[in-house]
Amino acid sequence: MSFAGFDADQFPGLPAMADLKSQYSWCGVYLAPSPSHNDSQWMTAHPALKAAGWGMLYIYVGRQIIGPGARLPADPLVAAEMGKADGVNAVALVVSLGAPRGSTIVLDIENGPPLVDPMKSYAVAWAMAVQGATTVDGAPSGYLAGAYCSHLFAQELFDTMLAAGVESPALWVFRLTEQDEVTEDPGDSGFGAALAWQYKQNTMIKNIMVDLSVARYADPSAP
Repeated sequence: MSFAGFDADQFPGLPAMADLKSQYSWCGVYLAPSPSHNDSQWMTAHPALKAAGWGMLYIYVGRQIIGPGARLPADPLVAAEMGKADGVNAVALVVSLGAPRGSTIVLDIENGPPLVDPMKSYAVAWAMAVQGATTVDGAPSGYLAGAYCSHLFAQELFDTMLAAGVESPALWVFRLTEQDEVTEDPGDSGFGAALAWQYKQNTMIKNIMVDLSVARYADPSAP
């Protein structure tokens, strides 16, 4: 069984979200400000979305190899240091939303293959920082880390994170199709352990531009 969801770079507004609720179980919530996403409207709307019963997938748009936003340095060691700092930032943003212990945060990786060394170092350091975060009293925060990435290197990224000590990395995989709907297990995305599968991008739904996905759970970031 899978659950339909979507994400949109710009928040559509609460009336539009209410209109979409009959079709979708969950939505991507962009954490901001982050290195490559400054718009905080999703953050502002978070309480109302939770109250309306939306499931969530928390997204942190970090430094990128391609596309708009902050650039990742070529030096893997420098990239790793940035990953640590950005992981701490991601946790602070999720904490500000009141996300419960055990919630999952995914790092948005926009580029396709190859998974170059700077991105690999950055993503691993980011995930380890998220996983290792503590609360104000020094107790482990319990947040889990993963990534949004291409199906073409999802297994490589998963194996790399796992080997580095990231516990059960959660991957939201993009593999685009021409279908308007898919009902298959997210594992049919090309990565068998996928938490979610984004199968269509830049689609107009009720006059709103969204990217469409399916997930294993109605609330993919929930503990």
